[in-house]
Amino acid sequence: MRRFDEAITAHQRAGDIFREVGDRRGEGSAWNNLGLALAEVRRFDEAITAYEQGIAICAELGDHYGHAQTLANLGVVHAELDDPDRARRAWADAIGLYSAVGADDDAARVRQQIIDLDR
Repeated sequence: MRRFDEAITAHQRAGDIFREVGDRRGEGSAWNNLGLALAEVRRFDEAITAYEQGIAICAELGDHYGHAQTLANLGVVHAELDDPDRARRAWADAIGLYSAVGADDDAARVRQQIIDLDR
């Protein structure tokens, strides 16, 4: 529906609620989703911060799939900011994590993003 300001507020509130109830996995997901909404309105610095928070939580929990998703999204922001080296690093790490959990389709999608970046 492209109501990004509402989405940003909702994801911030969701993160607060997950933190209050001690749901770290939910909190990590909320940070990733907040990053997506912020990136849509080109608030890239804030999106990077949100993704970094989500990545830290996923790493803490050993949530390799969530970690990979958030890294893949971080790579998109770095590509948008014309920082291909950081985009490639984030995507390469995401591919490794996706592969570790058997998410081959997701790994292939991210590999394609690297190919597209290099065109």
